[in-house]
Amino acid sequence: QAVSGTINIPLDQLEARADEVPTGTPVLVFCRSGNRSQEGATILAAKGYNASTVEGGIVAWTDAGLPST
Repeated sequence: QAVSGTINIPLDQLEARADEVPTGTPVLVFCRSGNRSQEGATILAAKGYNASTVEGGIVAWTDAGLPST
């Protein structure tokens, strides 16, 4: 599953593909359960993004009934 309206960039590709992430707006970083997303948020923050993680990840997002594909 994925969160609607998101860009899927695997963590091991994030450093090289960070330019695909929109700038000028806060960024939410997701992973399936919320564990790897903190590393992704750290990578983006080091590049100047206002990045945060979503506690519980995509599992928590979909369990809350929020939009997903």
